Amino acid sequence: MTANPAFEHVVLIDDNEAHSFLHRCLLEDSGQAREITEFSYAEKALHFLKSPNRSPVDLVLIDINMPVMDGFEFADNFATLYPELVSATRLVMVSGSLNPDDRDRAEAHPAIHSYLVKPVDLDSLLALA
Repeated sequence: MTANPAFEHVVLIDDNEAHSFLHRCLLEDSGQAREITEFSYAEKALHFLKSPNRSPVDLVLIDINMPVMDGFEFADNFATLYPELVSATRLVMVSGSLNPDDRDRAEAHPAIHSYLVKPVDLDSLLALA
């Protein structure tokens, strides 16, 4: 880990194990996150974000297409249930989709900080810091 990582605590939410693994490796190998927590389901991540004993989360990377609750539904719930966390947490939508409608919808959402195309690279992550 670098002396001053860009992120204290990153939450990865992706039902695709390969993408989650790649993003975790990118963060770990670069030393740019002190702590990384992974979820395959958005609902579990929502509950975690309100956990009293967790360390503060400064970055959430969520896949746009998820089972049960997609990335946009997560963003809606995040903003409604935890408005106090929205300003302190960068919520970033990640997707393999090149559909401009997805990007436009993400950029218009008040709780979503950015939209990145998978696989995410280190420069794109560091630009979020």
